[in-house]
Amino acid sequence: MLGQDGYQTGVVLDGRSNDAINWEISETTNFGVDFTSENNKWNLTADYFIKDTDRWLNRTPVSPLEGIGTSPFQNSGKIRNKGLELALGYTKNEGDFNYNVSGNVSFIKNEVLEIAPGFDFIPDDITQVATHFPLANAVGQPLFSYYLIESDGLLRTDAEVTEARANGQPDAQLGDLRFINQNGDDTIDDDDRVFKGSAFPTVSYGLNFSANYKNFDFSMFFQGTQGGVAYNGYKLTTTYPAHTSVAGANLLDTALDTWHPGNPNASNPRLSIDDPNGNIRKSDFWLEDTDYLRLKNLSVGYTLPESPYFQKLRIYVTGQNVLTWTNYSGLDPEVSNRGVDGGQYPVARTFTLGFNLTLK
Repeated sequence: MLGQDGYQTGVVLDGRSNDAINWEISETTNFGVDFTSENNKWNLTADYFIKDTDRWLNRTPVSPLEGIGTSPFQNSGKIRNKGLELALGYTKNEGDFNYNVSGNVSFIKNEVLEIAPGFDFIPDDITQVATHFPLANAVGQPLFSYYLIESDGLLRTDAEVTEARANGQPDAQLGDLRFINQNGDDTIDDDDRVFKGSAFPTVSYGLNFSANYKNFDFSMFFQGTQGGVAYNGYKLTTTYPAHTSVAGANLLDTALDTWHPGNPNASNPRLSIDDPNGNIRKSDFWLEDTDYLRLKNLSVGYTLPESPYFQKLRIYVTGQNVLTWTNYSGLDPEVSNRGVDGGQYPVARTFTLGFNLTLK
C-alpha cells in the first residue's frame, strides 16, 4: 500500500471467464463391414473412421496487457482422430463344454489440424509435475505432445565432457546428461526443444475368453496398449533431492543406480543438490514407453445343483487387475493426467469371494 513499508496481503485477478464459449462440434465419417458365419460361430466387425472435432475448447494465450496468468478457454482449433477398429469372435458348443473367444484391436492416429488464428504452437501451462510443464500443442502433432530438450545418454569419459562443454553445457561433469544442441548456439535452453510423441497409444487391444463345463464357469479378459509414452515425474521427484516434495525425504532405490565413480555404468545421472548441468530439467530423459498387457479380469465359479433349500447357488472368486506385464518403471502404465505421471495412485488389485443365491 502506498505510504507503508513492507509487503501487504492482497488479492489479484489471475484469470477471467469467457462468455462466448460454446459446444465443440464433431463430425464422423465411418466405413464398416459386419460379417457373421451361417452357423453363428464366427463374427467379424471392421470399421474405418475419421472424426474431426471443430471449435476445440482449449486455453488460448491472450494479450499480456490483460494482466492475467491463466489463459481463458476459447473455441479455437481442430482435432482429427482417424483409425481402424477390428473385432473377431468365435463361439463353439460341444456337449457339456461351451466356450467363446473374442478379440479387438484399434489403430488410431491423433493430429492437431488447427489451433487458433495467429497460432501454430501453444504451450500447455496447466499440466505439470514439480516445476515441469512438458506438454504443448502444435499443428501436425498429436494432441498434448511432449515438447522437450533431447538427451543423448550420460557423459562417461573426459573427452565427452570436453565436447559437451563446447556445445552449450559449460558446467558439464562426468555422470551428467548430454543434451542435443538443436540450434547450434552456445546454450542448452528451451529453444532446443523438439516434439517427442504423446501419451495417446497408437494401438489398443483386448482379448476375452469365457467357458462353461457342466457346473463350472470361467472367464478372463486381457487388455493392453502400445505406442504411448509417459513423462515419469514420479521418478524425477523421488530420485533426485532437488525435486523431492518434502525436504530430506527418503528417495527411491533408483537413486542407487545414479552415476558416481564407483558406478560408472549407471543408468541415471549423478546426484547433485545444485545440479549445475541441469540434469533434472524437462527433457526426454524422463520419457518412458507405457506399453503393457494386463489381465484385467479373472473369474472362476461353480453352480451347485438345485436342492430342497434353494433353486440356484453359485459360488465364485474374481480378481481385477490380477497381473500386468510392462517395462514402465512408474507405479502404473495407465497414466492419467495427459501422460504426466506425478505418482498418481495405481489401479488396485482386488480379489472377491462371493455367492449368488436364488431361493425357491
